Amino acid sequence: MKTKKNASGALMSIKDFSQASGVEQSTLRYWDSLGLFSPAVRDEHSRYRYYSSQQVASASFIKVLSNLKIPLKVMLELKDKRTPESVLQILEHRQVTLCAELNQLSEAIATTHTLCDNIRRGIAAPDPGTGAAETMEAIKAFAEAERHKALRA
Repeated sequence: MKTKKNASGALMSIKDFSQASGVEQSTLRYWDSLGLFSPAVRDEHSRYRYYSSQQVASASFIKVLSNLKIPLKVMLELKDKRTPESVLQILEHRQVTLCAELNQLSEAIATTHTLCDNIRRGIAAPDPGTGAAETMEAIKAFAEAERHKALRA
C-alpha cells in the first residue's frame, strides 16, 4: 500500500482509492484531466495522485451520477455550485428523461411481441402459402399503424 501523509492524515494511492471508492483508476485519471475530481495531493516529483478518505463520498456521488447517465458537462457545472436544490433539479430532470425512455422501450417490447405473435400464427397456419401471406399483411398493417402513431406524436 502506497501512502503519504498530509496535514489531515494518511492519503491513499490511486490504486487504494480505486478499491475503496469502486471507481476505476482510469476513470479517476480521466475525471482529473477534466477537472471534475482531483486528488487531494499530487506529488511534484513523481506526479503520483494521492486521495484522502474524505474524498470517497464525492467519488461515489459522481459514480452514481455517471451510472444514471448524467452528462459530464452537467456534473462539471454542478461541481462548484452543488446544493441540494441543484442536485434535486438534475435528478428530477433525469427522472423525466428515464420515464420517456421507459415508455419508448415498453412500446418497442409490445411491438416485438405483436410481430412475434403474427409470425408464429403464420408459421402455424395449415396452408404455408396462406399463413405467410397473412403474416406479411399483418406485419404491413402493423407497420403502417406504427408509422401513423409516430407521425401523430
